[in-house]
Amino acid sequence: MVMMSDRGPRYSIYGESPEVSEATELHEIERVKADALEKLKKLGLKYPVRSRQEFLEAIRQDEPVYCYYRGRNISLKELAGYLRDEDFPLEGAAEAATLLAAACPIHAQSPEAAPANEY
Repeated sequence: MVMMSDRGPRYSIYGESPEVSEATELHEIERVKADALEKLKKLGLKYPVRSRQEFLEAIRQDEPVYCYYRGRNISLKELAGYLRDEDFPLEGAAEAATLLAAACPIHAQSPEAAPANEY
């Protein structure tokens, strides 16, 4: 009789963990982008947004977005605070959502940054 180990595979030997693979990271970034876009459209911002300060002030009601890092959900306003001065002006909601998704600290090869499964 063959006994199976209760320990998971050692990914350093066998390859990447499916939880933190590059494909998973891209999927998560797309989810952040879609969620941010939806929330930005609901805010009814007037574009172009010329500065980070203007953008932060326009986000009146802060909401969490699908961006998990170290066991917590990062908010829309917090992601907006990560944008750089050279990211402005923002010409529309789609551009803003793309930059917000890029600001989400999801990193492949980093188990502590892997999002929690909600499935």
